[in-house]
Amino acid sequence: MGKFNPGQKLNASFLAGAALVMLATGSIMRWFDPFPDALRTGATFVHDWTSFAMVVAIAGHVVVALRHPAALRAMARGGPG
Repeated sequence: MGKFNPGQKLNASFLAGAALVMLATGSIMRWFDPFPDALRTGATFVHDWTSFAMVVAIAGHVVVALRHPAALRAMARGGPG
């Protein structure tokens, strides 16, 4: 399986892709002059929903971490929980 499990790989891929989407759509919203209204509206929609998905993913990880204090302690300090 390697160093990371499939869930960790999926999460990393999702967040990396979402970061690129946020960068692209944020750039369209920041420098909007060369883009038509339809593209700017779509960029706003995608940017909003991507940010919502990222918040849900990160909040879910925080909740799971708080439910497993020994594992959280081991990640923060190193060594066994």
